[in-house]
Amino acid sequence: MCLEVLQPVGAGAVLLVGEGDFSFSASLAKVLGGKKIVATCFEENNPDVENRRTNVATIRRLGGCVYTDVDARRLDQHPDLGRCAIECIVFNFPHTGGKMKIGENRRLLRDFFVSAGRLLGEGGRVLVTLCRGQGGTPAEDPPRRFDDTWQVVHMAAHGGLLLRRVEPFRATDFPAYSPVGYRGGKKAFCTDGALVHVFEVRSVPTLASADSPGILERNFLAEELGSRLRLEGHPLRLALDALEAVLGRRLGHPPLPREAGRRSVGPLATCTLALRPSPELLPLQPPEEHLLVICAAGTSARDAVVAALSEACPPEASWHWADGASGRLVCGPLCVAALRRGDAVLDCAEVVAEIGLERLALAACGQGDWRLLLCPGDALFPPAYTHDLSFWLSERFEDCLFVRAVSNLLGDVLESLELVDRFSADGRLSRCYRLVYCSLDRPLGREAARDLHLALAPALQCLLGLQVR
Repeated sequence: MCLEVLQPVGAGAVLLVGEGDFSFSASLAKVLGGKKIVATCFEENNPDVENRRTNVATIRRLGGCVYTDVDARRLDQHPDLGRCAIECIVFNFPHTGGKMKIGENRRLLRDFFVSAGRLLGEGGRVLVTLCRGQGGTPAEDPPRRFDDTWQVVHMAAHGGLLLRRVEPFRATDFPAYSPVGYRGGKKAFCTDGALVHVFEVRSVPTLASADSPGILERNFLAEELGSRLRLEGHPLRLALDALEAVLGRRLGHPPLPREAGRRSVGPLATCTLALRPSPELLPLQPPEEHLLVICAAGTSARDAVVAALSEACPPEASWHWADGASGRLVCGPLCVAALRRGDAVLDCAEVVAEIGLERLALAACGQGDWRLLLCPGDALFPPAYTHDLSFWLSERFEDCLFVRAVSNLLGDVLESLELVDRFSADGRLSRCYRLVYCSLDRPLGREAARDLHLALAPALQCLLGLQVR
């Protein structure tokens, strides 16, 4: 544990819970100043714990507060803690005592996180130190089977807490600290390989109202993405600026449109910014993507478009040609652009290029999820939950309308939406979609994801007349 994460960012105090001999609190009081320290322990008086009186006296002499008989599961119910302006809570090596009590220790963590979340405000921090292997995150070395861990991220989600970082616990930073209380006795915890999990209080995802204005006429996420096209320094804006620069240099093209439905006309090409709906939703495919369509005439214009797209993309992007005039510009798993012949019957230009701006932006910044263009994505090891939704189709069912309704209701908490099965009986048609819930910037636990899914069905029934199976 480094002192950086323990430094209060404001005037608030650091609350330490589950202290044994108060040696950690005393060490911290010497570094931060005692007035920043509120130290607590579960036992009212434990004569078996050595040096306890000395450490308590040190904390109080430096201006800190000490409370005994404090239950970490009921911090918000304590008569004094609510008046202490707490902004960071530290719980080192929580345990219920005894051995082989994973279920009880998970419940301890869950109840502690719920209580801590109520005591802290938005942005408040919680630091939990666990022994090697207990946390159940990919940061463990070596990792345990997930069902053999305390599942700290899932437990924290119950209290609206998001994992932001994980770092080694460095006992050498606190030489006076003695982590006593192993299995409820006098023996110290082994701190080798211990990890500090740093959480932050965030609002939890909720389902949008089915009565929201325009919920079937507009795509809220596409509108948010569109607003980023006008935001200086945003990856979407940078992708469009790069295209604009090379098209201007190679084709003499004027500035590109910045809003869907607009077009710009140059001497050799016409560029239109359009929204293309999708029948599914995937990490690399938003529900409606911004598509820059370039219509150009003449061989020289075609070559200039190919060169311009190649120049605007990352160096690792490459063309895959089906024939002399149609191909795909691919960067890793992303098809960034497609080139095809125009249709003389429809009076189209000789060549048409379609560039997915979200895909181009993802390729340029090396990301693999379009939602990172909307949110900071600062959750560490966010859990994902899979649920299926089966329903009978109504007469007015439309693929794109369904995707729009689902994405508007769930927002960016929905990682993917895929059609996995079709079924018919007695002249009726049914579909089964698989939804993956995963929030990149807000805490989402298993129960919260289940509740979102259960609330989704009646909302879709109200909006689209679907009958859930």
